Amino acid sequence: MDLLIAGPPGPMMRWVSALAGAAVAMVQPVLENAGADDVWIPRVTPEAEPTARIFTTQCVSESFAAAVRAGVLRAVLVVDQPASSYHDVRAAGHGPVPALRHLVSCATAQGELVACPGALTLTRDGRRDAAQTLGALLDHLGVPLDAGALADLSARFGIAGGGTGLDAALLGSEPPEAVHPVLTAEDEALVRAVLVPAFGYGGIGVRLKVVWPRGCLFWGDRPNDEPAPRIIEMTGRARNLVYGPYFRLPPGRWRMGTTLAFSPSARRARLALCLFGPDHLGGGQFTVERAGVFAASAMVVVPPAREGLEIRLSLEHGAIEGELGLDGISFTPEPG
Repeated sequence: MDLLIAGPPGPMMRWVSALAGAAVAMVQPVLENAGADDVWIPRVTPEAEPTARIFTTQCVSESFAAAVRAGVLRAVLVVDQPASSYHDVRAAGHGPVPALRHLVSCATAQGELVACPGALTLTRDGRRDAAQTLGALLDHLGVPLDAGALADLSARFGIAGGGTGLDAALLGSEPPEAVHPVLTAEDEALVRAVLVPAFGYGGIGVRLKVVWPRGCLFWGDRPNDEPAPRIIEMTGRARNLVYGPYFRLPPGRWRMGTTLAFSPSARRARLALCLFGPDHLGGGQFTVERAGVFAASAMVVVPPAREGLEIRLSLEHGAIEGELGLDGISFTPEPG
């Protein structure tokens, strides 16, 4: 047996990985993470290989994804609660935006695989309790366990029987703050805007509206990815006023939108709002006609690429005065 276990870091990913490894080890030897260099190497003679190979990864590489899509590699895709995964990465010492960037990449990569016949998605959204999750996993792996082995496995992983929630099972091996993290109001807002739709896509493969808040965007007038301020001074040469955040989006057509506020002195300024990946993906230019608050939108098409995407709000010509306010960038899925 060859098995890929993939999912953003967190208590659910650790629990499922340990559970799957223990279940397979009850029927055959297990070699964990053999050649785990993100390059899928199939067996030369699979029928002569009694050892199970289990690969675990947070973000599925294109090599492993191609094997899952081709039906030659079985996969278990794990989706934790967004807040728990975010807490996990922040606790490892990463800042808010790098943590979001990594988790969005993990969720987007696996969302592209949820419809594959050889993939099972396990979530922590209450659709299955702990016993049902174990049953679905064993069915997917094709691991036959007798009553004694099943009881032993259930006891080791906190599965007391039907009705035992996944949270209760996870608390058997994880601290409470990992299973039910308490986030600051700022972090909660970031998780709700960025991670909830990304993890939704990772769990069901359906695109949802995404918002990249201003706190995730960077100020063009300051180096080292300093966050964009609420009010941005336009005075100076033509340049990028705002850029970033290098998050992934699922492929497809999106309506990109934002709300901008301009001071009276910003009249006649020429700006451009564009989205970039490996290439220019869409956007447009506009001229500020008067002071006020205005909505801007453009259609963008995101290809099935693995790169993060960059917003650029640019001043097209130099300005001697003017201020603008930016809240964030939204992406609404469009058909086609």
